[in-house]
Amino acid sequence: MPTPSACPHSIRLLRAIGHAGLVVVVVLVAHFVTADEAWAQEGMSRESDDGWSYRLTPYIWLPSLSGSLRVDSGDPPADVDVDFLDLLDFAFLIAGEARKDRWGVLGEFNYLVLSASADTDGIIHLGAKVGLDATMGSLFAAYRAHEGPGASLDVLAGARAWWLDLQIDYQAGSLPAKSVEKSSGWVDPVVGLRGRILATDKIVLTGLADIGGFGVGTDRQWEVLASASYLFNRTVSASIGYRHLEIDMNDGGFLADVSLSGPFLAISFGF
Repeated sequence: MPTPSACPHSIRLLRAIGHAGLVVVVVLVAHFVTADEAWAQEGMSRESDDGWSYRLTPYIWLPSLSGSLRVDSGDPPADVDVDFLDLLDFAFLIAGEARKDRWGVLGEFNYLVLSASADTDGIIHLGAKVGLDATMGSLFAAYRAHEGPGASLDVLAGARAWWLDLQIDYQAGSLPAKSVEKSSGWVDPVVGLRGRILATDKIVLTGLADIGGFGVGTDRQWEVLASASYLFNRTVSASIGYRHLEIDMNDGGFLADVSLSGPFLAISFGF
């Protein structure tokens, strides 16, 4: 499994941020960024000549991980419950949004390298070490179902694709130590809602919820997030919030029944 050994400075930076009690995020995440819509409500949209507006956002999400992971049905699940200080080795997250009138297109890409100690039931293996490289990409169409003074509601529909590289190093118990590895990928349909409230002329509150899977790829996946954004000007905004994401995948013995929860801080740029 690939490791982030080529990125020691990034790893040390993430852990230093965590120990200092800070959350530093630089993303291109259209889900979390709200400046274009807020200014549009104030009659100050940054639309181009063809009527489109665009927003890009660099960010890092600092999640904890809990749940069960397994490569083959013959192995015991590795049960993980760990926060980001002992979990996150490397992260790259980027997304964007394009909008014209009531219609929009949202895209997102997440890449996380995670490692953690895990428990195993019974005495066959006395614990395990888990390594997980998780790649997630999503693409949504957004329709502005409601837009009024200081508030809006978007209906989202699209797809989310996953690719997981999972390695589990089982410790010796009644059976000797062993290492197993497997990759799995799938695509799920996803639907959701995103609402925004202009709290002041500079602060926007955002809530998003989506659900998908429906047995197509995962049995179920869903996420919720909430954020507050501060609008510096017509180009730059910053957001802070919290995101919870769950997936339930069990296919041919490959098990990923996990949740990722944690804060994020984003900086967004419009053009």
